[in-house]
Formats: sequence, C-alpha cells, structure tokens
Amino acid sequence: MNLYGIHFIARTDLPLFLDSTGTILNAVVLGPWFGAFTGFISMMIPGLMKNPSFIPLGIANACVGIVAGYIRKFRGFKDYRIPLLAAMILAVTSLLISFPLSVYLYGGYTGGNLDYYQALLVREGFSSLFAAFLARAAAEPVDKLICAYLAWIAVSLGSMGIRGKASHETH
Repeated sequence: MNLYGIHFIARTDLPLFLDSTGTILNAVVLGPWFGAFTGFISMMIPGLMKNPSFIPLGIANACVGIVAGYIRKFRGFKDYRIPLLAAMILAVTSLLISFPLSVYLYGGYTGGNLDYYQALLVREGFSSLFAAFLARAAAEPVDKLICAYLAWIAVSLGSMGIRGKASHETH
C-alpha cells in the first residue's frame, strides 16, 4: 500500500506523500514494531531504486508505525473518530522527524511534490527553512488523515469479513 501511494503521488501534482497507509494498517493489525518495519522498508525500496532521499525518511515512517501501533493499543481503531485523532498525532510525529532530516540532509528539497510549493514560498520571500516547514506542515495533517482513514476502512472491512464468515459458518 505504501509503495502504491508513493507511485500514485509521483504521477500527480498533489502535495502529499501517501506513503503511510500500509505502515498504519500493519501497526494497527500486527502491532507497533511490524508497523515500524513496514514503514522503514517501504521507504528503502524507492530510496534504493529511484530517489535516495527516501532512505533517511524511512526513520520518520518507522516512527509513524510505532506511534500508530500504540494508538491502537491504547485507544483501539474501530471507532471512526480514532483515525482523526491518530492522523493529528501522526502528522506531528512525522513532521518532527522528517522536517529536520530533510533540511539537514537536503536543504528541505527532497525531490518530491512539496519541492514546488517550497520553491514558491521562497520566491514569495520566505526563508528556505521556513518554506520547507510550511510546505510540510500544510501537507502532513491532510496526508495522515487520508492514510489513517484508508487504514481504518481496511481494518473495518477486514473485521466485517471475518465476522461475516464466522457467523455464516456457525449456522
């Protein structure tokens, strides 16, 4: 799911990432450390094949997996309101880790769709550092909201299918 999201965003001009749906889903279903593994590996693959800037950002995606797994552990993930809460926490988590990494390693420009928006902000007079922060701070909540709700839908559909099958077999 993460790789499909990355591929989809690479083909559009959307200022999003969509690289955390599978991370969140695995964290919710299998636990925080499986989520972390999924997040890290899913960033390594495109990092090694296409854009090396993905590799260090795997740390941020791994942290998203850990936090998502613990949110599920403490709050569940069945209520439709939980993905909203999770998205806000995950957006802050990702921003606090990915922003300093992208600025330190790449000056904020990582070869993704946000680079265009960052460049526009710089052209409007913002410093490169502040422009990189603004671009990511605007994208992260929307991105994590989409990813968290896609994961919630997958979990909900999966649990309905399991219940439906189990109740069908008992009759």
